[in-house]
Amino acid sequence: MKVGVLLPRSTTHPIIAYSFLDGLHAFTDLNQLSEDIICVTANIGFGTDPLVIEQKAEELFMQHRVDLLVVFADFPIIEGLFSLVKALNKLLIVVNHGAKYPTSWEAHPNVIHHHLSTSLSSWCTGEKAAKLHQKAAFISSYYDGGYSVCHSISASFSETGEKLVFNLVGNQFKDNFDASPLLSFLSEEQDVKAFLTVLSGELVPEIHAQINKETLRSDAIFYGSPVMIEESSMLKDTVNLTVEGYTSWFYGNK
Repeated sequence: MKVGVLLPRSTTHPIIAYSFLDGLHAFTDLNQLSEDIICVTANIGFGTDPLVIEQKAEELFMQHRVDLLVVFADFPIIEGLFSLVKALNKLLIVVNHGAKYPTSWEAHPNVIHHHLSTSLSSWCTGEKAAKLHQKAAFISSYYDGGYSVCHSISASFSETGEKLVFNLVGNQFKDNFDASPLLSFLSEEQDVKAFLTVLSGELVPEIHAQINKETLRSDAIFYGSPVMIEESSMLKDTVNLTVEGYTSWFYGNK
């Protein structure tokens, strides 16, 4: 079988394409399928141009004669592939973090969706925080704030009347990220103990570094998005914050 794989680039996660492809190869090696499954790859840039994605898909189907197409991209960019695979009677597997809501939903017989349920996990984390807290602060960045994850965790928290009383939207680059407004809020608002946190990449260790244990109240809990939880768990001894929440696949799930 010949499998076409459309791989993205990412500024925040620069080796995401390599990691994903390594995972595919690890699976085929483990199941002794390396000689039966051949992967042919194509780059789709940052996965934001539907015309590029469709062009690369057509090349894989026509020039490389792939039997199956896997695309690592998200809604709504990938929807243009649905009619193509239906016309060719080929199978499409859509892979992504599950960090965006589809603008519309329609089941397609030739499409399988496989994602990491990031928005769903964030919704569950917001519900978890709402069971223990009436008020919360919200922390994100210009980059992370563009995903449905922010709506998931905040909407589920406030669904039964809980309130968000502070909002920090930091710069998406580590050198320009400034948590000082949050530090001031921590010192002034002693009754707020929940902090809904949607951060990823280099901003995760950065917020741990900027908020040290000496200035942090022991009862403060940072309810994190899945990436915040996962990357905090990998920091080990440099973690200064208590980070809780849900993630669908990582071993450090709490």
